[in-house]
Amino acid sequence: MKPISKEISNNIITLLDSGLSLRQIGLQLGVSHLTVRRVRDKARPNIQKGQGGRPTKLTITDKRKLLRMVMSGKADTAVQLLQELKMSTDTTVSAETICRTLKGAGMKAVVKKKKPQLLPRHIRQ
Repeated sequence: MKPISKEISNNIITLLDSGLSLRQIGLQLGVSHLTVRRVRDKARPNIQKGQGGRPTKLTITDKRKLLRMVMSGKADTAVQLLQELKMSTDTTVSAETICRTLKGAGMKAVVKKKKPQLLPRHIRQ
């Protein structure tokens, strides 16, 4: 491992304080993001680290609205929730995203029992 100069180390600390990510700083200064992380851990151990991951498509308000609709009985399926969400907020998400949201809130899917189809002989006239 080749030691970095004091000037690069100071530049890394300045860019960290400005809020850039490790990879952005590494690309800008021509050093590895791991080097930037080592400098961060040594110079600023309590600095807030990036969350990472993909941002959510549904806001907290949207999630609350979905839960309220299920609890009140206005919607029974994820597809119904999807259509309502599309009409009200013009947000496009999949039914799986809605199912995942409901599951995260403690709800679980229940398969409805299928009723047998009536034959003509079962119907009284």
